[in-house]
Amino acid sequence: MHSQRKDNLNIKKKLAIDFINKGNYVEAEKIFQNLILLERNNPIHYNNLGNVQKELKKLSKSKKSFQKAIEISPRDPDIYINLGSVFKIERNLDKAIYYINKGIQLNPENETLVVAFNNIGNIYFEKKDIKK
Repeated sequence: MHSQRKDNLNIKKKLAIDFINKGNYVEAEKIFQNLILLERNNPIHYNNLGNVQKELKKLSKSKKSFQKAIEISPRDPDIYINLGSVFKIERNLDKAIYYINKGIQLNPENETLVVAFNNIGNIYFEKKDIKK
């Protein structure tokens, strides 16, 4: 029975990713919300939900999802970088820098660092424009 449940979860995860790849974020959001009901302590589900909500411009919900993922997995640098990207969209550039830097500090060898450094550079550029 345990194997069947795990297979069911994997099918749902794959389906959600397929929806994301097709740009159907509404359906992906529903599946990730369902996955969270089934696996409440899985930070990947919260992180994925936060990314989908960000795409849907549900920024407040997205931040809450990322914060829950951080609560469960406080050493995962990608979640901090994702949360920082939401603050960047909201133009809360100081918080964006804080969270992206936190992600970089947690794992300076992370392969997503190129994106993180690019985000930091863009944020500093925007901050300069804001001061004008």
